[in-house]
Amino acid sequence: MSDGIPPGAVQVPADGLPIVLLADRQTTGGYTKIATVSTIDLSKIAQAQLGDRMRFLEITCSEAHRLLSEYWDTIDGIKHCIRFNTQ
Repeated sequence: MSDGIPPGAVQVPADGLPIVLLADRQTTGGYTKIATVSTIDLSKIAQAQLGDRMRFLEITCSEAHRLLSEYWDTIDGIKHCIRFNTQ
């Protein structure tokens, strides 16, 4: 059975080495998914080099939502500063 694959899905193929799927991922199907990387950490994953080691920490959905809200508040603050300083 196929299901959707969000950005940051962590799949485990037959060799047992996890793969984090990003922008170039397929949209459905694939191997077993064991986790999804938080939206705010996708840019960090995208900048990793082949062979880099990563450590993942489990967070709840509500914690992920809280972190994303804080992230967008920070972005909004930066946008405000840029607008203020360019006027």
